[in-house]
Amino acid sequence: MKKFLKMAAAVAAILMALSFASCSDDDDDDGDETTSQLPASVGTNELSGTTWTAANGYATFSFTDSVATSKFTSGSYFNEVKYSYSYNSTSKLLYLKMISLAEGNSESSVTISSVDEYIAEMKKNAQKYNENWDDTRETVERAEATIWLNTIIVSKYALDGNSLSMAEYFDGNFPTAANFSYDLDTNGSYLDFGSRLKIKDKSGDEKMYYYAYPTDYSDGKFSATLYKTADKETYTSLGTVAGTYSSTGTGTSGCKVTVTFTTLPSSVSIVKTGTAYTLEMEDGETTTYTKSN
Repeated sequence: MKKFLKMAAAVAAILMALSFASCSDDDDDDGDETTSQLPASVGTNELSGTTWTAANGYATFSFTDSVATSKFTSGSYFNEVKYSYSYNSTSKLLYLKMISLAEGNSESSVTISSVDEYIAEMKKNAQKYNENWDDTRETVERAEATIWLNTIIVSKYALDGNSLSMAEYFDGNFPTAANFSYDLDTNGSYLDFGSRLKIKDKSGDEKMYYYAYPTDYSDGKFSATLYKTADKETYTSLGTVAGTYSSTGTGTSGCKVTVTFTTLPSSVSIVKTGTAYTLEMEDGETTTYTKSN
C-alpha cells in the first residue's frame, strides 16, 4: 500500500500495519519513551487558522496555533492523524510530530496516542485474524511504534495565494521520515535507512526481511538488535547490528547517506561488514492543497 500523503511518512508503518491486520492484505533500543523535541518556531505562523484540501479531495489538512490535523475523507481505512508542529517561515520548513491517529469504519473505531495503545490494538487484530503473536513480535512492534513517535517529519512548504504545496525534506538529522535506499542485487534485494534499518533479501529461495530500530544516532554511529522475518508475523532475534553513517546534502532530493556495518550477525550474508553502502534519498512527491477556509 502506498503512503496516502508523503508528509505522513512517519506514521505510514503504523497505518499500513493496522490496515494489513484489518484487511489481511533488548533491550535499550526497544524502549517506548518519546523523547524527540520539535525545534523552536522561527518567524510568523503562516498556517494557523487555515484548512486545506488535497487536490484529489481525499484528504484535508488544518492548523491551529500548535496542532495540525490530517483527515482522510475517502478511500482510506484511516480517519485522522494529529500532530504537534513548529515552523520556520524564513526557510519555509514545517516540523511535525505525531500525537495520535484514529482508524476505523462504520462498525468500529479506535484512537491511538501511545505505544501501549498501539500494542493493544495489534494484539487484538492478531487474535482476530489468527496471526502469530509472541514476545518477540511484541518487542518488534513496540520498537516500530516508538521510532515513529520519535521521528520528526520535516516538510518544505510553499504558499501561493490559495495554494499550499508540501514536499518531504531531509534536514540532515536521524531518525528521519525521509527514506534512503540502495539496491543490493538485481533480484529486488535492498537496504533502507532512515527512521529504521531494513534489509529485504531475495537472494535465496525464501524472501527474508531484516529490521533494526536504533534510538541513538549520536557521533555518526548506530547500534540495535536485528530481527529476521519471512512473513512479518514471526520474528527471530539475531543479535546486534552496528555501524557508522554519514550524510551529504539537505533538501527534497539528491541527498545521500553512506552506511558501513561494523557488526553483523553471522547468519546475515546479503550485506557485509567493512563495505560502504551509499544510499540515495527517495524523492518525495509534492502534495498540493487548495485553501478551503
